[in-house]
Amino acid sequence: MAELARDYHNDIQREGLLHPMSEPRSSAILEVLEVIPESQKLTDPHLSPLASAITYEALESALRLSKLGSAAGPDGLPYELWSHLHHTCQLHRKAEVPAFDIIKCMRIVLNNIQEHGVDPGTHFTLRWMCPIYKKKE
Repeated sequence: MAELARDYHNDIQREGLLHPMSEPRSSAILEVLEVIPESQKLTDPHLSPLASAITYEALESALRLSKLGSAAGPDGLPYELWSHLHHTCQLHRKAEVPAFDIIKCMRIVLNNIQEHGVDPGTHFTLRWMCPIYKKKE
């Protein structure tokens, strides 16, 4: 059963990746955009907060609010690792010792992706889904 679910979700995730703006996808996007009321559309998308650069403070807050014991991607690196790296950086800064700043590094990478997109030759957006057993289901 788990293999069927895995294969199903893998197929969904790969669908349209080779030609992301294929005709069915473009049509679906246009169809959704057409039903958004004018009062809810952005007058200038470039002025939206979503178009602004990601801040150090926003990433620091996101890391602080992340669920412990979980990982953001298939590499399996838990949020505790990123928190530990950040905490170590803070300690080194207080001691006035050179330190690797993981939040600064993440900010540079994510803002670069926001500005230039993801290189199609990388697996940066690779993810996985895991069905979770629930009692009485």
